[in-house]
Amino acid sequence: MGRYKVGNWIEAAELFNKTGKFIIDICESAMIMDKEAISDLITKVADIEAEAYKLIKT
Repeated sequence: MGRYKVGNWIEAAELFNKTGKFIIDICESAMIMDKEAISDLITKVADIEAEAYKLIKT
């Protein structure tokens, strides 16, 4: 059997999909120069992607 658990990869993919949507929100916030929203969204993306990478590593 492989080194990685398929279930973890599926869960990580869902998290990466979620952050992709946040990245679109970041771009939209940048267009209206909403610095607070951009900062909050970048933090959310970082936290979610860190969790996704942890899932992949296990």
